[in-house]
Amino acid sequence: MKRLIILTPLLLMLSLGLWAQNAPKRAFTLKEAMDYAVTNSYTAQNSSIDLEKAKRQMNELIGIGAPQIGGSVSYNYNIKPPVAFFPAAFFGGPPGTFQAVTISPKQTNTIGLSLSQLLLDGTYFIGLQAAKKFKEISVDINQKDIMGIKADIATTYYAVLVLEENRKILAESLTKLNDTYSQTEKIFKEGLIEENDLDQLKLIISTLKTTQVSLDRQAELGKKLLNFQLGIELSEPVTLTDNLDKVLTDTPNESPLTNSFKPESNLDYIILRKQSALADLNYKRVIASYTPSLSGFVSYQWQNFSNDNRIFAGNSQYYGVSVAGLNLRIPIFDGLSTIQRIKSAKLDYKKTEIGLKQLEEGLKLQSDQATTNYNNALDQFKLKKENLDLAKKVKEKALIKYREGVGSSLEVTTTENQYLQIQADYISSLLNLFNAKIAINKLTNNF
Repeated sequence: MKRLIILTPLLLMLSLGLWAQNAPKRAFTLKEAMDYAVTNSYTAQNSSIDLEKAKRQMNELIGIGAPQIGGSVSYNYNIKPPVAFFPAAFFGGPPGTFQAVTISPKQTNTIGLSLSQLLLDGTYFIGLQAAKKFKEISVDINQKDIMGIKADIATTYYAVLVLEENRKILAESLTKLNDTYSQTEKIFKEGLIEENDLDQLKLIISTLKTTQVSLDRQAELGKKLLNFQLGIELSEPVTLTDNLDKVLTDTPNESPLTNSFKPESNLDYIILRKQSALADLNYKRVIASYTPSLSGFVSYQWQNFSNDNRIFAGNSQYYGVSVAGLNLRIPIFDGLSTIQRIKSAKLDYKKTEIGLKQLEEGLKLQSDQATTNYNNALDQFKLKKENLDLAKKVKEKALIKYREGVGSSLEVTTTENQYLQIQADYISSLLNLFNAKIAINKLTNNF
């Protein structure tokens, strides 16, 4: 029995360890990462809540025009009931005098039920149109949030791939330099070269190792940022299954934007256009506040009066009171405040119209700028890629010459530093190209 007690937790720990080893690891292509983030990221969850709130607000406004039913229960105890004065002659008293008479029982109990219905109200019906437009805007804002999420995921995904490419290039350089250093060290021990040649190589290797550590940290931080954007715990390992070659293959050889780009298809333009329509509805709603409003109502009450505790007894008697009617509200004069609200609402509408025109021209400018940036970034990438291949070729020739004893350490150092600089330019051109691609995708809602 004691052995069983000892083995049980061990078996449990072992099974948990095996489950952890066999647990599915998260791996994403760029598209899979975007799709996952659209559902699970913190931003997506908040955006969904905002959209749901907009739907609730519309239903809340619709409910105002539905029948309103209410109930009430009241109990009053008159500590000192009110009195009224009647001629004393009514009660057999002397003429010309008055007698005080209590006109209210000590206890009153009332149970009521009421029904009201809005029949005519211009502001309400315009408000319904505005609520519908607001819901549409909320849907568009949700779509814009989704675009922003995808753009953020793409930016981070590309950055991690570029960092991995940078680490790969650096690792190749380190491997070759370490081999060269080992061979040079042997030659130095034989007294065939000066110590300075060895120190030059050691200095380059030390610099590359420091850069390598820095890149490792940046790559780790980049993956944590991706986890955060995906809505996954930072400590959970995530694998990127797309590689740089795949991403570059999917990158167009020229700007996808053409002269056929229409600002009207941009989400920012769509949202602002609907906001302009909403401002127009608000203007009409304020004008409609001058029109009469009509509502009907029906109410029924049960009342019980008593001077003792009979009000709570089983044989208490209630008296019914019922009333039905109409309420007509007719605005006459409000100190000209509505006039000012109408003018203010009209100015708000004009402002949105100006903003719409400004945005239209701004989007056209962004389109031209995005096209220019993309084409420039693409040209720079191609140039830097050719330069990197050429610098690599020059560097490797310098290493070969040095190993064969016909080159100098200075040449190796110079070509290596040149290669590192061109490598940095190449990495920068990659990021610029991807960022230009993302800018175009955001402009055209293409994610």
